[in-house]
This record gives sequence, structure tokens and C-alpha cells, in this order.
Amino acid sequence: PAEVQALVRGIERLLERAREQAKAREVDALQATLAETRELLIRLDRAAPGKADEALERLRRDMGEVEELFAALQLQLWVARGNHLLRVMARAAEETRWDKALAAYAELEGLCARVVGFEYGQCNRINVDSQYDFVSRL
Repeated sequence: PAEVQALVRGIERLLERAREQAKAREVDALQATLAETRELLIRLDRAAPGKADEALERLRRDMGEVEELFAALQLQLWVARGNHLLRVMARAAEETRWDKALAAYAELEGLCARVVGFEYGQCNRINVDSQYDFVSRL
């Protein structure tokens, strides 16, 4: 799909720009670039589930010196994906489509397991564990 390829190329260009901005310590510009990158990642994730994770992983390997940027983007992508799944569950419940709600729940539970296992120095493990416990009680 051309849209998916265009989104991947856009993300690659933005992350290259972010890399240069991080090296130059252009904080305001970097913040704007990362916000734009996050939006493209979310669009890519919705257009082709799993492609955003693949793109981030490939770029993380290529640009390892700014790995904390990728960790932050990965967490933001997962939060957006989790929010989307919660909305899917809510809509399905309103429509009494329990099969769809349970499928979204299973996907959300898998996402939570990935987040819990994510290693990132600034990530508050207690907070992640408590959020996972909350979701698992839904």
C-alpha cells in the first residue's frame, strides 16, 4: 500500500531530523518534530497494525545513539494503541458486540504485557504494574 510506504518514509525523515535536533540540543524544534512523528506513527499503526513497531525497531538499530527518543515514542505509541482499544471495547459494549469487545480486550491484555516487560530507565515500574492490574480487572 502506497499510504503505508509514504507514512514509513515520513517517519524515517522525521526521525532523522529529530536525531540532528537532539545532537544540536534544539529542544523546542525537537519537541515539535517528535509530536509530528508520534502522529504519523499512530496513523501507520491504524493503517497497518504492527508496522509502526517494525519501523521503530529498525530505526532504533540504525540510530542507537538516540535510543531514548525511540523508547519515548514506543511508549507513546502503546498508549495511543491502548486508548484506541479501550474505545473499541466501549463501542462494542454499547452495541452488545461481546465478541468484538473480548477480542479488543485480549489485544489490550497482550499490549499491557509488552508494556510491563519494556525496559526504560525513566519508566516507573510501579506505575506500569498498577495500570496493568487495573486493566486486568476490567
